[in-house]
Amino acid sequence: MQILFETTYLAPGQAQSAADITLNGEQVVDEAEFFRAASITLFPRGNQRTDFDFSVSYVYPTSVSAEMALLLFPSNVPMTSADNGVLQCLCGAETPATSQICYMSGAVLRKISVRQVGVSLIVRYSFTGPGFTSQVPSQGLPTFPNANEINQVLRRGNPSIPLGATSMAVAFSSQMPGIPGSIVVSVSGPTGSGIMFAQLDSDSITTNGFNVAFNVAAPDANHVLNYIAQM
Repeated sequence: MQILFETTYLAPGQAQSAADITLNGEQVVDEAEFFRAASITLFPRGNQRTDFDFSVSYVYPTSVSAEMALLLFPSNVPMTSADNGVLQCLCGAETPATSQICYMSGAVLRKISVRQVGVSLIVRYSFTGPGFTSQVPSQGLPTFPNANEINQVLRRGNPSIPLGATSMAVAFSSQMPGIPGSIVVSVSGPTGSGIMFAQLDSDSITTNGFNVAFNVAAPDANHVLNYIAQM
């Protein structure tokens, strides 16, 4: 399951898919204990509340970057007084042709808990809201400042590689709150176009982007650089 809160992909999918998912729903119930009654009488009052929890694993290149990410994680997630929005859950993300989306309007990230295991962080997100629906919210959905990238916790994209390029500079759509602890890059192209790969220039990594070098000059304009950068 992929999970998006406003413009923040908390669970972008594949190795970072949501796991250990739980949902609890409740409503306000008044109890009446009448004199000499055989049993109590219950009055449902509505005011439905839904608690939705899930876990996501993030992997970092070193234990130092994992420890830094653990300590800084609360300041890098949408958990402020202004963060009240739409939570989207993509069910069946592995099969896009049959996947379905459910929405929770007015969702709030109530709590996070982070546990370190070696170079990995296991983050538990706890949301509270009025409940899920399969209908798109009447207020609409938030838009990304850049369709190729994700805000907040990570940045990812697949910009085109120019014809003849032997290196490339990637600029994030907005500055990250800290130096990315992990950046994964790969090159994809049409069948039969030959082997082309990218090497990350580790000295170039900043909060605004990074550089890569290619093993060969791009033979055409049909290759793309795929990347995921995360705190």
